[in-house]
Amino acid sequence: RNKSVGRRLEGWLARWWCSCLHRGMRQLAFSLLLIGATPVVAGAQQTLREQVLTNGVSEEVVLVDYSTVSLPALTAAAGAVVHVTVRNSDTFLSSDGTAMLTDYRLAVVDVIKECPRISAGDVITIRRVGGVMNIEGRKVFSNESGFPPFFDGGEYVLFLKTDAGQPYELMAGPQSAFSVDRGTVAPAASSRGASSPILLAQFDHEVRELLAARPDLTREAQPR
Repeated sequence: RNKSVGRRLEGWLARWWCSCLHRGMRQLAFSLLLIGATPVVAGAQQTLREQVLTNGVSEEVVLVDYSTVSLPALTAAAGAVVHVTVRNSDTFLSSDGTAMLTDYRLAVVDVIKECPRISAGDVITIRRVGGVMNIEGRKVFSNESGFPPFFDGGEYVLFLKTDAGQPYELMAGPQSAFSVDRGTVAPAASSRGASSPILLAQFDHEVRELLAARPDLTREAQPR
């Protein structure tokens, strides 16, 4: 039984990730056809205000290169795995003005992988790239390719980095976020043709069983 722990879930995630990568390229190609849309690689030096004023940018697609991470590695690296509900969010510019960031305040419904800093009932903050802001009189949208923003009232299971404290970050970008809907769970990133949602109870059970079967996971190095 221990050898099969998480195997079905691992295959489900792998099929989704391959589909997501393929669709992400199509989505990016479509986004670049929009008037005022521009692809932005994380770390670009031109500020968003400059892009709005000089190029009339109204939408940017943020490209972030994530390595594919296995479920055991993701579970091992995460400081916590939590089931949360989104309360609200605030969007702002980074200190250098080159990126739009959003802080989400989340009510913790359950802690699947325990963390001394997080308990059920807590309200925590996580930070993601992207959001919507008015800049120089123009409504500007910033989205991570293929990874929709979280919405108020939405439920998610998240694999978090916790070592630096709040605001926490997702362990491996879109691979770290799963949407919860009527008792089922599916990857939060956009992906047509991926595996069907599975029961939240099954997802929760398999992650917990993986942790119980592999105590060494808590000591493995995080993926880079």
